[in-house]
Amino acid sequence: SQSKLVNTKKFSMSWIIANKLIQQNQNPIFTQSGTIEIYSLPLFQCEGIITGHANIVNYLIETSTHKIITCSYDNTIKIWTYTRKNNTNIYKCEKTLTEHISSVHQVIEINDNKFASCSWDSTIKIWNLKFPYECYYTLKQHKSGLTSILQLSNGILVSGSVDYTICFWDLKTQNCDRVISDVYCCSQNSLYEYNKVLYVGGINEIVAISIDNYQIISHIMINSTHYVYSLILLRDNNLLCGSQKGNLIHLDISTYKNKGNINMKGENILGLFNVSEDYFVSASSSDGVVSLWKY
Repeated sequence: SQSKLVNTKKFSMSWIIANKLIQQNQNPIFTQSGTIEIYSLPLFQCEGIITGHANIVNYLIETSTHKIITCSYDNTIKIWTYTRKNNTNIYKCEKTLTEHISSVHQVIEINDNKFASCSWDSTIKIWNLKFPYECYYTLKQHKSGLTSILQLSNGILVSGSVDYTICFWDLKTQNCDRVISDVYCCSQNSLYEYNKVLYVGGINEIVAISIDNYQIISHIMINSTHYVYSLILLRDNNLLCGSQKGNLIHLDISTYKNKGNINMKGENILGLFNVSEDYFVSASSSDGVVSLWKY
């Protein structure tokens, strides 16, 4: 293995997704049940708590407008303002958006002062990033629940679903320009772009797709992992994969060869994110363990 464990924290609840950083304080985010707890590294010191969702929080982003947007199994999206007082972050819900009719799995900021959301109701919604955060339009193509969305470097929005399709959307025309079939997208962190290639974490494989011509380049088989939940790129062209069976898998992104595995002795590594060039965080939902690693 090329990664060394630096520190861990075990949470009392099992559903955990390591998520983005709040750039103001460089704090990682962990979500569990309807509460979001914010910790500083490397000592996992709690810097603040966000409460307000009625069910599991699926995803969180900090926007360029210095707001926080969260989405949840309670079918809602919430926009938060935050200030810092007495060494603690204070969060206030500015607005709750209720247009989705099922669990909202991910929110991302996109071009032109907008953000996008995807839901188990099989739709994508495009929103105004500024108050009053109205929904501009809804994209419909998928036949079942969406798990992830990502805006590619060429401006195209890509969406993944449990309906075994990957859709590529032109946001200027609001049309789905291409559908790739027989590709399963496991979770919110299963889409990743690098060097004009889209990587999709699926069932026992990662699918590499060219974003120039939307052709599948390779099916990278990941033995005995079942679902590939999360993908990030480490330095030296290493693609790190988090799996259902608790494996952290290092792949050489140029050859797609396995460079080593770490077994976390748990399951469902739902979250991976880079803290810096040398450090990353993983989160396992089965045992509630969040780990800081040095690469």
